[in-house]
Amino acid sequence: MVGILLYRRPRWCAGYGRLLLLLGGALVAGGCGKGVGDVTGKVIYKGTPVAMGSVVLAGSDGIPHTGPIEEDGTYAVSDVPAETVKVGVLSPDPGPPLRPESLPPSLAPLAQREIKGPKAEDARRLQAKMQEVRGIKVDTGSSRGDRKKWRRLPKKYEDPNASGLAIEVKKGENTQDIILE
Repeated sequence: MVGILLYRRPRWCAGYGRLLLLLGGALVAGGCGKGVGDVTGKVIYKGTPVAMGSVVLAGSDGIPHTGPIEEDGTYAVSDVPAETVKVGVLSPDPGPPLRPESLPPSLAPLAQREIKGPKAEDARRLQAKMQEVRGIKVDTGSSRGDRKKWRRLPKKYEDPNASGLAIEVKKGENTQDIILE
């Protein structure tokens, strides 16, 4: 008599199979995020390049990403969420440094402040760590650029939430000129 030999998998095999399937799905889903892009371009105000300051790009998470404006008006901002982001442009007077209270409310905490007293060193280290962790630095004019090249911009452009400017950022490299009227 010929018998049929049935192979039965041990119970522990089915458990490992499910675990591998779940891990594989998690790895695939992890790669499906929006991603980030690097944004470069030129900032132009009334047909002239803006010679100094910072560009601020804020995504839906509300985290500002900043980059300096060079003398020729070019800027670069890295690791910006790949989505529509709000745009702000700060070009402070290169004369005396701005005080944090003169910045838009959403950016004032990011400015460096001169701290005095017995705990000044601890406070400076904390500020440096916060800027390192957040990756944010706002130019408050303390770099003392050439004032002859500087032009005052309308205050409405300083706060990304109030400027009315937005750009679409895609994964990878992006070139977006910022035209201010």
